[in-house]
Amino acid sequence: MSLNGSLMSFDQLARDYQHAYSVLADRVSTLEQELQAAKRARLHGIKTAVAKVKDTEAALRSAIEDDPQCFDRPKTQTLHGVKFGYRKGTATVELDDETKVIGRIKRLLAEKVESLIKFSEKADKKALQKLSKVELQKLGVTVVDPGDEVFIKNTASEVEKFVEGLLKEIQD
Repeated sequence: MSLNGSLMSFDQLARDYQHAYSVLADRVSTLEQELQAAKRARLHGIKTAVAKVKDTEAALRSAIEDDPQCFDRPKTQTLHGVKFGYRKGTATVELDDETKVIGRIKRLLAEKVESLIKFSEKADKKALQKLSKVELQKLGVTVVDPGDEVFIKNTASEVEKFVEGLLKEIQD
């Protein structure tokens, strides 16, 4: 094939590619517009449903808090795909005297100083939570057990993830 014939072939191939790409771009653009229109059309209903979920969750939470004895054993129940009751809360770290704790970290855990102490010379409570009880006691750190806390979780995880994604998108 001659140079001129190759250029003509490339010309046609490039034209075909550009046309195919334009069709794809138009279809994606149309889809995005339709999705935005569908979201706008459904937004009021979704916001109403979000408010209803918040109201019914508050009512369920209140009922759980009003009858904690129903959750002694077992601590949770699952009804209609909703798991609710009590679970162990997240422990927090409290420092009696932060300056002394920092001094003990430097003295007793010198190899962990950078991860346990923030540059502002404050103990990193999140990092301290990862230490053993023995290490925390040596440092003079008290771990506060938060006890049980109410939780409600819909067990339909796929739908939950989709709804959470929508809710996040709406809030943004």
